[in-house]
Amino acid sequence: MRLTTLFSIACSLQISASVYSQETKLSLDVNNQTIKEVLFRIEKQSGFRFIYESEKVNLNKKVSVHVKEQTVETILKRLFAGEGVKYEITENNFILINPSTKNEKTAPSSQAVLQKKNLVQGVVTDENGEPIIGANVVEKGTTNGTVTDLDGKFTIEVSENGVLQISYIGYAMTELRPSKEANLNVKLREDALQMDEVVVVGYGTVKRANLGGAVSTADAKAFESRPVQNAAQALQGEVPGLTITRTGGAPGSDMTMKVRDVSSINGGTPLVLIDGAEGNINMINPSDIENISVLKDGTAAIYGARASDGVILVTTKSGKRNQKTSVAFDAYYSIKTPALLRKPANLLQHAEMALEITDGSFTPEYTRDQLELIRQNSDLVLPDAEWGRWTGYPQFFKDQDWNDMLIGNGNMQNYNVNISGGGERYSYMLSLGHQREEGIPKFGEDVNKRYFVRAKSSVEIFKNLTYDLNLAYEASNRDYSSGLTEGQNIWELIYKTRSWTPMYNPSGTFYTFEGFDNPAQVLEEGGMVNKTTGNITVNNQLRWKVIDGLQLVGQAVIRKYDQDENVTNKKIINYDWDNNEVREKRTPNSAERRYQKTLSKNFTLYADYKKNFNDRHDLSVMVGTSHESENYDRFTAKRINFDQQENMSLQLGSAQDQNAWSEGNQWTINSFFSRVNYTFANKYVIEGTIRADGSSRFDPDHRWGWFPGVNAAWRVGEEGFMKRLGWFEDLKVRASYGEMGNQSGIGLYDYIQLISLSNDYYPFGTGVKGQMATSGNIISTSRTWETIQTTNVGFDFSTLNNRLYGSFDYFWKENKNMLIPKTYPSMLGAVMDGKSL
Repeated sequence: MRLTTLFSIACSLQISASVYSQETKLSLDVNNQTIKEVLFRIEKQSGFRFIYESEKVNLNKKVSVHVKEQTVETILKRLFAGEGVKYEITENNFILINPSTKNEKTAPSSQAVLQKKNLVQGVVTDENGEPIIGANVVEKGTTNGTVTDLDGKFTIEVSENGVLQISYIGYAMTELRPSKEANLNVKLREDALQMDEVVVVGYGTVKRANLGGAVSTADAKAFESRPVQNAAQALQGEVPGLTITRTGGAPGSDMTMKVRDVSSINGGTPLVLIDGAEGNINMINPSDIENISVLKDGTAAIYGARASDGVILVTTKSGKRNQKTSVAFDAYYSIKTPALLRKPANLLQHAEMALEITDGSFTPEYTRDQLELIRQNSDLVLPDAEWGRWTGYPQFFKDQDWNDMLIGNGNMQNYNVNISGGGERYSYMLSLGHQREEGIPKFGEDVNKRYFVRAKSSVEIFKNLTYDLNLAYEASNRDYSSGLTEGQNIWELIYKTRSWTPMYNPSGTFYTFEGFDNPAQVLEEGGMVNKTTGNITVNNQLRWKVIDGLQLVGQAVIRKYDQDENVTNKKIINYDWDNNEVREKRTPNSAERRYQKTLSKNFTLYADYKKNFNDRHDLSVMVGTSHESENYDRFTAKRINFDQQENMSLQLGSAQDQNAWSEGNQWTINSFFSRVNYTFANKYVIEGTIRADGSSRFDPDHRWGWFPGVNAAWRVGEEGFMKRLGWFEDLKVRASYGEMGNQSGIGLYDYIQLISLSNDYYPFGTGVKGQMATSGNIISTSRTWETIQTTNVGFDFSTLNNRLYGSFDYFWKENKNMLIPKTYPSMLGAVMDGKSL
């Protein structure tokens, strides 16, 4: 198990259950909700966890609870008054709920007093054999119970015919009848199907059981169980329909994501929202993630123009109210090895194949008599030999494996600290993380260092008014040899290097055969790239419960991203076998500074109303508006021909042929959106959404797009006839339709006539000559949104006591008004962007 679990449980076991239950004060304001929902709210406010059998305890009764600063015992007494239910608070703050027996209040009979008990010991593990700490072990139908220790072990006295129930949050309960003085090995399996799980959707949440669209989720286990430094990488294989690829294995390289493949030839990526604010999933600390929801069909229509390629909603971890301060720490170190490497022909294979060419088109470098020297891997060197097409070069007989000489193993390190807690009216969480990843080249430098800070707090300012603050900062330092990305491809150079070429000459200097650079020398002496990035997000949210069922939410998000890159390309000197300088390569040397920044703003306001009527009708209405904008700025400067290479600051380079460039742009989207959801008898669900988006990319007459969506579900498994059959624990049929806009591939100012300045000057006039200006592309004022229509039908099922469960979806997407390439006559006299409706 991770050190996180060990440390957290070790701390929590020190807290007395009785003291905690007496000191912890809870406040609830609940109207017409099920007892199960009330227990769930208590869990969210505190460290208590409830254990019960849903078949024996009726938790579906609707109740209203209004308490302020009361203990959990007081609340439970009111909650279960007259219900024939008893409860017991065990160590580790588990609360066991069982039905009361008729004879419970009477004195036990002598037979009951003398009933024989058996001592049972055991260990509880997960499917991987790791001990589960804090698992609940209870004798069925009684309050006799205990929890497992740090090694997953337990000891309990059980009645002779007693049945043990073993459970833990996130795992399916196991029942067994132990034999006399049994020593048990209990393995719990994960309960992946949790119908009461709350799933995050657009501007709200919904129970999984009532979902009408194709929404997949992944929880924190997906990120905790894999030693990865990129959150997207941890999602590979976790979410159906989400394709994640990696273009390279360099430290810090990003992943690309596609939800149900592409929607347009003009590109597009899923919209990623982190706690309601747009973000980059490649930059977030995986240890900060609580859960992820992926909207794959018409349910994404609530996000309109940004949702054509799906929506990924990320929720980060938070503190809980009335929780003691807890500290969690986890760390890992891993080694990475290249999985697939192209294997070039070795020297013997090269020599033998060359001798097979007899048509005169190629002159072999080695004779058949010399093959034996190659087989012996001889260190013999013949200076100034004539062999094949080489004259004046030394001849070698020892095979040189450049893959092995240049490519080794990389490594990854990860450290995270999480501090969380809360009081009656507030909660907090502080997360600190550090990652270090080193690449596989044995020469030069190839390292990426990342730093994470996330601070979250939630404060109830006044009754029904709560302020949430979420601050996040991610920074990285990427340092690597410029030969990896600048100029000649170093990986290609490795395979072009002759298999007989040694790395060093007898003087210990990097050796160069013929005109090819020595790859190791390029990595060591060819210069560096130093890239620093910083991303800070300030996410403010104010929630006001206006009246019962009506909540007003305002959110303001400011995000600033900076990237500063320094690139130096140094000239290198090639040396021959006798250590003579033969040529200078990678000239002229140069230094370049590249800086860019992006400032994003998002302001959202929406009202959400939920009401239950007669315990059978659930109505939810949400309406809101948002404003989103982004400003981008970029600057580059470059100088060449440095006299020395120790310090290559820009001001030390030659002023001749220096270059400087800057550019910037901005865009805005204004939106209005609404959603209506109706559920009847917890069996029939229908939901409709509408969103209007206005984008600055289009002419004012074609700026707005309207994007509707609808989804419906029928919980067949809740019907009486299906329950009588007993075939399914859950069976749901669902369908959805939605329209989403796409503006990818459309320029920010395509509807405005632009003027471009060139580096040339007008060849007339006196004095300072004017810089030449040319007309930009021919504009299009009628261009507007691409519209992607998505239809989805599917069903969810679970059977065999939830041991077998699954989902099936069939979907189709159609792109309306897609921009496609168009050919124009060459004598048009102007430049077209090549795309038209």
